[in-house]
Amino acid sequence: MNQAEYFNAIIQTVMGHKNAIQALIVVLSVLAIAGLSSTKRSWRFVGCIIGLASEIFWFLSAYAAGQWGIVVLVGVYTFFYARGVRNNLKKRGSEGEVE
Repeated sequence: MNQAEYFNAIIQTVMGHKNAIQALIVVLSVLAIAGLSSTKRSWRFVGCIIGLASEIFWFLSAYAAGQWGIVVLVGVYTFFYARGVRNNLKKRGSEGEVE
């Protein structure tokens, strides 16, 4: 079994649980947006971490369905969630905006 076949087998196995994947997408995405919209830096940081976790399930779902535009968006969102993690890391004595 080559690498592409192995990857596709993993996708098919995971997507056998479509309802669970969809539920995780909904829950994680809502929690991420809730965290990102907070005025507290620590909550924004957690929102970005949860958003990064949600992108795994977005990718699995989009790849399995052949939704290549969504796969591209997963890459874009992942970049910005990672940027948010970096920008919202707790700095000593700082709870406000990122300089």
